[in-house]
Amino acid sequence: VLFRSKQIQVPFEVYAFNDTTQGSNAWNYTGVSDALYMNHVTLRQFLSSQMKPQEMNDAMTFLFGLGNGSRMLTDTLGGTPLNDAIVLAPKIVNDFRARNKLEIVNTIFLTDGGSNGWNGVKNAKTCGLSRYFYTDKVSGKNYEIDPTGWSNIERNTSTFLKILKDQTGCNLIGFFLYDGNFNRFMRQFYEGASYEFEEKAKKFWTDNKFYPVTSQGYDEYYVINGRAMEEGRNDLVIDPKSTSRKMAQAFSKFSAKKTTNRILLRRFIERVAEQAKIA
Repeated sequence: VLFRSKQIQVPFEVYAFNDTTQGSNAWNYTGVSDALYMNHVTLRQFLSSQMKPQEMNDAMTFLFGLGNGSRMLTDTLGGTPLNDAIVLAPKIVNDFRARNKLEIVNTIFLTDGGSNGWNGVKNAKTCGLSRYFYTDKVSGKNYEIDPTGWSNIERNTSTFLKILKDQTGCNLIGFFLYDGNFNRFMRQFYEGASYEFEEKAKKFWTDNKFYPVTSQGYDEYYVINGRAMEEGRNDLVIDPKSTSRKMAQAFSKFSAKKTTNRILLRRFIERVAEQAKIA
């Protein structure tokens, strides 16, 4: 998809976010009172449409290595500072739009879990502050955030996504590589749903290996059955001594495992195209 985007001159940038990179890029709270105490977070740009062909090839090679178990000393595994990355995103999105003279920008987050919690409020004027109110300087809108520990993390994520959308007007899409089963999915995203809804959702989940959720702050949020994707990663292996019928059956079974990727990609493309028509 990225190579095709570069071919048709659609600008893009790809960042990874982590909380393990060492450095001095810490949040500065000097002279600031009642500030959310953010986690350490680093955004590393891996890909860009501005890269030359050789740079792109090298970058994709490095990413392929990372996806197959290689590790960079500067980016070890750690937590998931998703909310912190979302806080940084408005400037990145608006700069990207201005630099490329764009009307429509799609901002996509890919994660395999929820965000880290918060560290409370830095330089708080009131001890034990349980609610934090952020007022955007441009729009004047107020947003309520829970700054205490790991409570209400998902609600905070939705709030920060709303701030991101209000400040940039971007189309927000999320991909969540989910490692739970369907019952856990329903408890997490659709607690108390009707029997009829659950049956329809279960069929969609079983047939397509993902479910589009629209209640988490994104315009569309694709919760992907990570277990099913792991099961479908096997390469096509055909015994040359097999009969033509068995070869056809093996190929058909292998192709069926790729259906999830095609359906998900098609739905994603339709979503982006729909936003383009609206704009």
